[in-house]
Amino acid sequence: MDATSRRNRQLEAVLGAFPDISFVIDRRGRYLEVIGGVDERLYEDGRGLTGHTLHEVLPAETADHFLDVVHRALGSGELQRVEYTLSARQVRSLDNERRRSPRAGTPQWFDGRVLPLPGYEADEPVVLWVAFNVTERKALEEELRRLATTDDLTGLCNRRTALLQLGRLHQRARQGHSRLSVLLLDVDQFKQINDGFGHTAGDRVLSWVARQIEGVIRPGDLIARVGGDEFLIGLPDAGSGAAEEIAARLTQRIRGEALPFEGMDIPVTISVGVATAGVEDVELESVIMRADSALYQAKAAGRDCHRGAAPPGDIRPRPASAG
Repeated sequence: MDATSRRNRQLEAVLGAFPDISFVIDRRGRYLEVIGGVDERLYEDGRGLTGHTLHEVLPAETADHFLDVVHRALGSGELQRVEYTLSARQVRSLDNERRRSPRAGTPQWFDGRVLPLPGYEADEPVVLWVAFNVTERKALEEELRRLATTDDLTGLCNRRTALLQLGRLHQRARQGHSRLSVLLLDVDQFKQINDGFGHTAGDRVLSWVARQIEGVIRPGDLIARVGGDEFLIGLPDAGSGAAEEIAARLTQRIRGEALPFEGMDIPVTISVGVATAGVEDVELESVIMRADSALYQAKAAGRDCHRGAAPPGDIRPRPASAG
């Protein structure tokens, strides 16, 4: 074996050992070579793609998109990056056993790097398409996003996310496109529940209250846990009458059911403050403060009820002991 042949075999061995998979694809979208992809946890055997075109093995929309990326890489002479999902079941060149496997229907995320390969001998210009399976990274990113935006106990939005979303709704209302009402509610005598039944029971109560709220509000309404036992509800396209009706239904629903816990029934009630954004409420904080003041009024009225907010400029702060 001469030095050139030996060098070529060594190069083939190196390329074939790549854990990630690469494809040589010509201008017409034909697979000329499949390289690497030896990590069977992340990649199916792609050797069956060789000789086929993108449109012969992939769904038409995906093949059109991939061919456009190939043409952009060849036309610009520059690296193209593309993220996409693909499942083994969508690839028609795989054998039936692989396409029927349990994982075949699960879409995988890929980060594709596509660049021209001018030194490759072929009838048409070609690209090298390197595909990295980034499914685990995407799952981690989604989990981090969930943790950053969601209250872990109830699964609702957290305070930061709620205020961002509510701010957008308030801006829309200020522009005259819709109404906006805000409800603030908390669990009456929540400290006594924690002290009398334990913190596990307290957590159960908060999760249960969250589910009761979800059973009353409308699709598209915003609900969040914004503090210990305090919840916020944003009601787009709802004036004061509709908002107070929802508040009344919430108090009635929760009052009407006791929460079973370890052979006992925990009685739960809530108090609710209602505020509807007006032209004077230039800042969202003004609406929230009025809802908070109305919540205090509901507490002062004996709890287990709702109260509408005072007009802007007539806000009485809630004492720290309002519970």
